[in-house]
Amino acid sequence: MLAITYNPSGSGTEDFYVNGQLVGSASGQYSSSGSTDYWTTYISGAKPSGVNDYYNSLIGDVQAYSTALTQSQIQTLYNEGITGSPISNAGLISWWKLDNNTYDSSGNGNNAVGEYITYKQIVA
Repeated sequence: MLAITYNPSGSGTEDFYVNGQLVGSASGQYSSSGSTDYWTTYISGAKPSGVNDYYNSLIGDVQAYSTALTQSQIQTLYNEGITGSPISNAGLISWWKLDNNTYDSSGNGNNAVGEYITYKQIVA
């Protein structure tokens, strides 16, 4: 499980978590590239300018929030596994389960467009 949080206050802090544990931090200001955030475009497998390859790996249960989750919340998501639910009252923007479609399961209507996707059944 990989989680990245970004808190834009001050110099901006980005924390990186693997399997619910903080493994690193970075600072810097990031901005949106037009009407779609760059990270959303990249994670969805789109090919940003200057990138030579599409995302080529397994990915599932992508959640995007409008707030930076705490380490405790990220640990909860890790403990629940791929079949768990998003953190309630944390500003869920989109939830792409990627279970044979790219629909937004959050109810916010942020459906993605999938190209060159092969869906695989992952048993939790």
